[in-house]
Amino acid sequence: MRVDPRPREHWVGIAIAAVAGLHKAVLTATPVNDDYQHLAYSRQFLGGDLPLRDFWDISTTLQHVLSAVSQLLFGQRLLSEAILVGVATAVAVYLVFRVLQQMTGSVAIAAVCAAFFIVAVPRTYAYPKWIVYGVASWLWWSYVWWPSTRKAIAAGLSAAIAFYWRPDHGGLVAAGVVLGMLAAHGFSLLALRRVALAGGVAFAAALPYLLFAAVQLGPLGFVRAELASFSDEHERTRSSPSWPLRAVDDVFRRETQAVYAPEMTLRWKADIPPRERAAALEKYGLTPVAADGPQAQRVKLSDQSLGSLRVLIEDPRVEDTAGVERGPGLFTWSQWPLWDRIRFRVAPLRFTLLPGIDQQIFAGMAAAMIVQAMPLIAALLAGPSLRRLLPPAVTPRPLLLFAAFAAIVNLGLLRDPYESRVADVIVLPVILFGVLLAVMLRPGYPALVRWPLRVAVVLMMLLAVKSLAVAGEFGERVEWLFGDGRSMARAKGAWREVGARLQASPPSQFWPAGTGPVTVRLAEYVRRCTAPSDRTLALWFAPEIYYHADRLMAGRHVYYFEAFKTLEDEQRRELEKVTRSEPKIVLASRNAYGAAGAAFPAAMQFIESRYVPAVVFEEDGDRYSILVRKDAQASSTDRVSGWPCFR
Repeated sequence: MRVDPRPREHWVGIAIAAVAGLHKAVLTATPVNDDYQHLAYSRQFLGGDLPLRDFWDISTTLQHVLSAVSQLLFGQRLLSEAILVGVATAVAVYLVFRVLQQMTGSVAIAAVCAAFFIVAVPRTYAYPKWIVYGVASWLWWSYVWWPSTRKAIAAGLSAAIAFYWRPDHGGLVAAGVVLGMLAAHGFSLLALRRVALAGGVAFAAALPYLLFAAVQLGPLGFVRAELASFSDEHERTRSSPSWPLRAVDDVFRRETQAVYAPEMTLRWKADIPPRERAAALEKYGLTPVAADGPQAQRVKLSDQSLGSLRVLIEDPRVEDTAGVERGPGLFTWSQWPLWDRIRFRVAPLRFTLLPGIDQQIFAGMAAAMIVQAMPLIAALLAGPSLRRLLPPAVTPRPLLLFAAFAAIVNLGLLRDPYESRVADVIVLPVILFGVLLAVMLRPGYPALVRWPLRVAVVLMMLLAVKSLAVAGEFGERVEWLFGDGRSMARAKGAWREVGARLQASPPSQFWPAGTGPVTVRLAEYVRRCTAPSDRTLALWFAPEIYYHADRLMAGRHVYYFEAFKTLEDEQRRELEKVTRSEPKIVLASRNAYGAAGAAFPAAMQFIESRYVPAVVFEEDGDRYSILVRKDAQASSTDRVSGWPCFR
């Protein structure tokens, strides 16, 4: 039977969940353009537009409705999204902790596995994948342990709610519900009745949306549009990862002393010839790293140069130095970190563990393969030879079917680029990982088996933590929040920046007028130079423009999948929407213009016939155009950009 946590043990899970939630809330302060897609939809919803009828949203309805509600409560600022993401993350992490504690009977194992969610860094807009499958896993095991009609109804509702997050989540959770009923009852009439009950509840709860979609797009039109969106997305991102640790040197690497040596920049006097510079480098035991111009040279120091650092700084051939404190002739802790100093002096510590996953792309592949391996390992644990080692609360049939659930979710959601997406799908694999730890750490093994297993656990934990951390750039993000280890003032500055980004309303106000990324500047221009009732159109994937500008979309789409070209009804709707809206301003990107034309050729022909470029500029290898309607007369000139205004 499962083991219920004692009251004080709940606080361990709550503490870990709170840290994970805070971490993900902080990440919301630095969104990428994908994070703005549902936020753009939320502004459309608040402006009176409805999904499917007025804009296409891949049916992420619940996500943008929740964002809209949060903005009503906390304003059009990233703080409203941070609260939503943080709370959803904390709930998901706590549920994983609780399930694992009940499965394994170990607070330590549950805590260690829950801590993975602190290190893992998913895309913030993907938070539904944690809360959806966290709730699904909790309901799954709760039903297996104590099945009841009430829990079957709850399982059906969870599938419906997952559907409202996104239809494929609904399908995946529904598959999990069926497997959960089979885990509890086997192939029996009772299992069939409970599946029918859960399915009926799920269908009834999803029916309002299905009817609305059928009215707006037609029954087959809705299905075709959904399939076109998902097939285009999956075909572009489907590939198989390869294991990056292929040699001993990828697992353990001995390093030389120079790897941990401090670096500094020398600025030579202009009249010092190359031969004298080389002689000075040899005299002080310096190793050239890179040239920083005709007179500046970055070098690594050695024991010899550290012993004569003061003399080096005062050498008449050296005009200046950087990266070292000239007065005392010393390196600060930020210029030369403590751990590097220790390894520079202590030879046995000069090694790197798992250097093969030091790069983000390889770490993502390793993490993806670990995630994919967990259902297979769980299936082995449920087999005849190992099932006796399972914790009492985990019997073979439920474990095998939960592993099948995890494999189905992996197949449905895990795709390239793995470094960006692997953290999205870790909920079910982490639970299976906890079961594996419980098997490996169970008491009763003889010493000859127990200690090798503990070493294996440490190595597994190291591999899992490092692959997830490197894939999500966890270290870089944390270092930034702590001032890169340079000073308390720098750390306070980083947190002030996070606060300013979260509080700015709209978020584009974080940047002074006329500054910031190009899409922010364009959004602010649209906000200043069009009326609130005017619609606008961006002919490339730039949902942040709609969100920052707080203008309704003149078209139905924020992205331009070529698969839409095959949908005649959607072609017609897009053209009708653009024709009816007749935005005064259309924004275009040269690099993405072809995609827009391929997806909606009729709408693009209308734009090309009715609009002319008023402003063209280049930035970051792209050319941007501001197109204005031929019959639109500018009322003034924008005081910030000098571009035409229409309000």
